[in-house]
Amino acid sequence: MDENFAGGWPITWTRIVHPLPVLAIMVVIVFAKVPLEPTAFRTTLLFILLLSPYILISYYDRYGAMTVGLKMLLLIYALFVIRQIKVPRNRSNHSDAV
Repeated sequence: MDENFAGGWPITWTRIVHPLPVLAIMVVIVFAKVPLEPTAFRTTLLFILLLSPYILISYYDRYGAMTVGLKMLLLIYALFVIRQIKVPRNRSNHSDAV
């Protein structure tokens, strides 16, 4: 068995899901309308402030238990931001192609 999957699916699932809140923060910061909505700004700031002492000293998964609600809010807001991104569509006929 591959050493990455030695712990089974729970560990693999944790490795996939664990970075999602940080990815959500990046999506919100990059793609959201400026300035951020107050709830998104407060949620992001609170998440960073709550975890920063633990990250600076030593981080264990149990420290993130208090931020489960914040993580969910960040993910929901990131999905909302992604949904509002307008992708320009090319409406040419492709009649120029041979």
